[in-house]
Order: sequence, then C-alpha cells, then structure tokens
Amino acid sequence: MKMPLIIDENGDVSIYWSLKDAEQSIEAIDIQHNEYAGYDATGRLLSFSVKDFRTIQICVAENMPSHVHELIVALRRFIEARMKWANLDDFSLDELLQSIEVNGIKN
Repeated sequence: MKMPLIIDENGDVSIYWSLKDAEQSIEAIDIQHNEYAGYDATGRLLSFSVKDFRTIQICVAENMPSHVHELIVALRRFIEARMKWANLDDFSLDELLQSIEVNGIKN
C-alpha cells in the first residue's frame, strides 16, 4: 500500500499520509453504509472493514492498480476544492500527487 491514501466519501475527498490516520478518521457507520471509495497512491482500490464494532481496518483490495482514472478524478476534485485551480485535465497522477505534497494541501 503506497501512501498517500485517498478516501472519497460521496465526492468529499480526503488525503491521508499514514494508514493509522486514515483508520482513525473513518467512521464505522459510514463503512457499513458503503459511503467510502478509497485508493492508494498507485490507484489500487482499498477495502474497508469494521472489527470489534469500532476498529477500522483498511486493506488493498487488488494487486494491480485498476482504478487510476477514478483516483485522478478524485485528486482533481480535491485540488480544485482547496486551491481553486482549474485546467488540471492534463496533469498525470504523479503530477497531481506532487502538487498536493509540494503545496502542502490539507484536508
């Protein structure tokens, strides 16, 4: 699993630089209601589960990254919402991730 983790909750995108931070921020009730889509930095889909009613576990759900397009769309939405940047259509996945890191864009 390559950081950061990108979590999309019905269009509201958050980025986590550690697995622990992501697992502590996600709510069990939202997992039970299938509110989240998540990806690692390579575009691999994440799976979410609840252990012991409260403990959240996030795992990689696939070996090969097959959700790169969905991840790029989520990252564009994240950057546009926080930085008011436009014209991100030509940015690659790596360029989007680098823009977030270099500019210190936060949730």
